[in-house]
Amino acid sequence: MSFSLLGVGSPLLDIQITADDDFLQNFVPGEKGGMEPLPVSKIKEIVEKSGSAPQIFPGGAAGNTVIALCRLGAKAALRGKIADDDNGRRYLEFAAKFGADTSN
Repeated sequence: MSFSLLGVGSPLLDIQITADDDFLQNFVPGEKGGMEPLPVSKIKEIVEKSGSAPQIFPGGAAGNTVIALCRLGAKAALRGKIADDDNGRRYLEFAAKFGADTSN
């Protein structure tokens, strides 16, 4: 099969919560609007303290690009390494929902 785009990168999951500026300043490291790698324990702590139900979305630059192109009707594939767990399966299901080829 041929593709308009082959995306190679890190399939990441983004976690989104609702938080005001005070919460960000007091509990979330890094700059507002930026990205800060954190250990899982810190992420769980932030989510718990927020009191907000987290929403989880597939992310990563390559994944976002491939899924966006698929949604526009292009044939695109994504290659990256994921775990064989609920998060990995969630990522694959989301990518497949929008037509991204993840067969390898």
